[in-house]
Amino acid sequence: MIRPSHFFTWLLATVLVATVPLLGLHAWTLYRDLDDGREKAYADVRLKSTVAAKGVVDALDRAERLLAFVAAHDDVRGLEPQRCMQFLRGLERIDRVHAAIAVLGPAGQMLCTSVVRETTSSEGGSEWLAQALADSDVHLGKPAIDPITNRPTAPLSMPVRGPDGATRAIAVVSLDLLALEESVVGDWPAAGGVLALVDQEDHFLVRSPQTAKWLGRTASNAARSMRARSPDQIIVAPGVDSIERVFASTPVSKHRLRVIASIPAEVLMAPSRSKVLRALTVAGLALLLAGLLAYRGARAMARPVRSLAGAAKDFAAGRQTATADESLPGEFKALAAEMNAMHLARQHSEASAGAAERRALRLSRFYEASSRANQAIVRLKEPEELYDTICRVCVETGQASMAWIGLVQGQRLRAVAWAGAARSYTDAFGTGLDLSTLAQPAGGPLGASVLEGQIRVVNDYLHDDRTLLFRANAAPFNVRASVIAPFSRAGAVVGTLNLYAQEPDFFDAGVVRLLAEMVGDISFALDNFERAAVQVQTQAEVLKRASQLSGIVESAMDPIITVDVAQRIIVFNGAAARVFRIKASDAIGHPLDRFIPAKFRGTHAGHVMTHSRGSPDSGDAVASRCLTGLRADGTEFPMEASISRTGLGDELQMTVVLRDVTGVREAEQLRLAAGQAEAANLAKTQFLSRMSHELRTPLNAVLGFSQLLQEAAKDKLNERERRHLDLIFLAGAHLRALVDDVLDVSAIESGQLSLTLRDFDLTTLLDGVVRMSETAAREGSIRLVSAFAHEEPVTLRTDPVRLRQVMLNLVSNAIKYNQPGGTATIGIEAVYGSVGITVTDTGMGMSQKQLANLCQPYNRLGREGSEIAGSGIGMALVRQLVERLGGSMNVESEPGVGTVVRVQLPKAKIAQPLISASAAGAQDFDAPAADDTDPSGLVLHVEDNPVNVILVENMLRRWPGVQVVAAMDGASGIEQAAALSPDLLLLDMNLPDMSGLDVLRALRSNPSTSHLCVVALSASTLQEDVLAAEAAGARAYWTKPVDVLSFQDGIRALLERAVAA
Repeated sequence: MIRPSHFFTWLLATVLVATVPLLGLHAWTLYRDLDDGREKAYADVRLKSTVAAKGVVDALDRAERLLAFVAAHDDVRGLEPQRCMQFLRGLERIDRVHAAIAVLGPAGQMLCTSVVRETTSSEGGSEWLAQALADSDVHLGKPAIDPITNRPTAPLSMPVRGPDGATRAIAVVSLDLLALEESVVGDWPAAGGVLALVDQEDHFLVRSPQTAKWLGRTASNAARSMRARSPDQIIVAPGVDSIERVFASTPVSKHRLRVIASIPAEVLMAPSRSKVLRALTVAGLALLLAGLLAYRGARAMARPVRSLAGAAKDFAAGRQTATADESLPGEFKALAAEMNAMHLARQHSEASAGAAERRALRLSRFYEASSRANQAIVRLKEPEELYDTICRVCVETGQASMAWIGLVQGQRLRAVAWAGAARSYTDAFGTGLDLSTLAQPAGGPLGASVLEGQIRVVNDYLHDDRTLLFRANAAPFNVRASVIAPFSRAGAVVGTLNLYAQEPDFFDAGVVRLLAEMVGDISFALDNFERAAVQVQTQAEVLKRASQLSGIVESAMDPIITVDVAQRIIVFNGAAARVFRIKASDAIGHPLDRFIPAKFRGTHAGHVMTHSRGSPDSGDAVASRCLTGLRADGTEFPMEASISRTGLGDELQMTVVLRDVTGVREAEQLRLAAGQAEAANLAKTQFLSRMSHELRTPLNAVLGFSQLLQEAAKDKLNERERRHLDLIFLAGAHLRALVDDVLDVSAIESGQLSLTLRDFDLTTLLDGVVRMSETAAREGSIRLVSAFAHEEPVTLRTDPVRLRQVMLNLVSNAIKYNQPGGTATIGIEAVYGSVGITVTDTGMGMSQKQLANLCQPYNRLGREGSEIAGSGIGMALVRQLVERLGGSMNVESEPGVGTVVRVQLPKAKIAQPLISASAAGAQDFDAPAADDTDPSGLVLHVEDNPVNVILVENMLRRWPGVQVVAAMDGASGIEQAAALSPDLLLLDMNLPDMSGLDVLRALRSNPSTSHLCVVALSASTLQEDVLAAEAAGARAYWTKPVDVLSFQDGIRALLERAVAA
């Protein structure tokens, strides 16, 4: 930027003297033009207001004359509606401002009108009507939107008087305000102009534009204030639309109305302002042109002077290469040559003095740097802070243009502190300099300094061969000299201080000597840091160990007590306070004997004295013993104590670690009691298992033969004999159910009841339950209903044995606790993700109190004395089994109505049920094929009980094609299986010569019998026996006693599969 010069100022002043008066005259002219334009614009607004006011007066005069004519006409004064109507319609098109002409009665009723309306309206309640009746002359009412035309109107009324002068009616002209707006606005030219007609309360009757929008609203504060100031005064203020406007107001000579005209001030003054702007632009351009001319002339005259002045400033600033321009014209050229000669002479005279001064200044600055470095060494406690400070001091005192410190870390030298531009310089090193590279000759002074531990100086950086490796990196920083000073810790070089200068020969001998002292001080400081760090670490370790020991003692679960040589307590941790039930502060300082019962204190004191006489290093420094403690509340308790001692003489301390073994001894007693209970429970389970087997074996014959007799002799026996036979079967079935329940309750209590989950068809299982329950239902005259008979097969994945046991118990209860002629219904409720099984009876029901105790073992709910047999464990077993199966049971009952039991079980994820079989109702079977052909095949029955052999033969005798061969022990069974290769092998699991498991293993190990279909028959229902048989190769496990029909169905299914295979 060219600064003003003497020449420019002089020329500019000359131009201004000539142009300023002209500009002043021009400005006065502009001001007058602007003022005249404003007055003309105001006059235009005022004129529009006046013209509009006259138009309003004319319109009102026309309306009033019309009203006078109407009010005086005989057809109106006679108040004859028909003639009045015809008269008024003839006046309808006289003036477009007149929206309607009407005559109203004193009560506001419409007598006649010039406009045909759909309904006859009444204005009796209007405020303006009351005022019009009271007014003896013309009255102007409030404006409103006409409900018929939806146009803004205002009523203008005049009394209609009779011959006696009394007011008989009101003649009304409805003024169409939009038409009035059009008649008075005319060609209002201004953009944004507003013309308004307001009443005495400054409410809008007309506001152009948008009269309908502003109808009845209040004018702006500015418009309202004009009435108080002067009706025709011009003001500038914001309007109701918040736009600054020029307002002019003219009063209307009728009804205290006013016309207000307004135009946005911006629009009104736009022409004048445009004119002023153009004039100002012309004046500005003229002034700018004059300035440019002055500038051009001044520049031509000032350039040589400025050139010489610039050279003089460069000489004064000490710029050695600066010269005056000797190509300037005229006398300026000679002056430039003299200035150059003077500058050369000055340079020669200052050269010799400058070198000595610079050396002295460098030494002074190095002394200052050394002093500040020593202060930092004393003040700072961390090496990182010291490194940063050293680098900063070296640059700030002028020792170097940039400085950095590198530390030896492993096999690399990494920069850790910087000052000046050093960080940018060391960025090229990446993660550091490889020491192996620095060890090469190309490593230069930096490598030599690190490896040899000596200061290396380079005072001609651009030409010294040692700097070749770093020269390109240093070029952007104008490095001309460098010095590398190593420092050490514990005698080994750990880093270097690297300084760089931008002039050659910067680091002379004096500077190097001071630098050696500085890095020596740094090495001394690092050694001090090391010693201080070790000391701090040692103190921290001591405090940490003390804190840990204190924390361990206080947080220890066992009581810890330390006593001094006088056996006074000096440590008493929280656990000790809890065990002895006393605050630690109340125990410390007191003798240890207070926590030993009086009868044991003498013995305890002797043990303590004996233990305290030992040496801390001897093998008896720690001793353990059992003793009795005394709590603060006087209770005694057993405890174990581990006593250790430290110190000798008066410094002797003994620490006791105690353990309250009350719980241990109680736990030992409980463990012994639990062992005895477990042994008793195991003996009970084994006894029940043996008893179950002994009872089930004869029951198999009783139930089996009774079922065969029921089927074979039902037509040969009379009713009484058949009933006796049914009673035999029911008694046996009841006995079997009792045995099952007792054994299962025992298994559940001992936690040994296990489950075998299978996929099966629920409807088939429930069919079996119904068949097994039909005899009992028939005996009790109960109708057994299978509500699921027409259901699609429902697949469940659960233990079918346990589920059948649940359902038999529930159906048995529904039959037993029913009434003669009642019903027991079994149904299936399909719910998303689960299956519900319901058993509903119409029996005696239960109260809420009985329901609460329903699942209590051996509780018969007050029916012990009734004729209904039962043990009271059925429902308890049912609930536990359902829960073990992953389901839930809900019971609803009402006395005298009946009971509904709902069992909810999770549904199987597999779509098709697997085929399963059970002779004792443990498993279900698929129904035989659709044809009625009897099965055929060879059945080998391995059984040592002749009665059971006969029973099986009789159950299968119904099929001529089925041949049964019996083997009385395991060995003969294995032999006959190999010889006969039967289609089905029925194997008793309790044989005299070997177990059924041994027989299964022998069959599976022989290739000729490994393929046989083997069904295990046993009176044991223990789950481990079932799993063992299946693991040994049994196709199915059927428990005794068997159900004849289920047994026959199972045999049929297995034989048909064997033949089909």
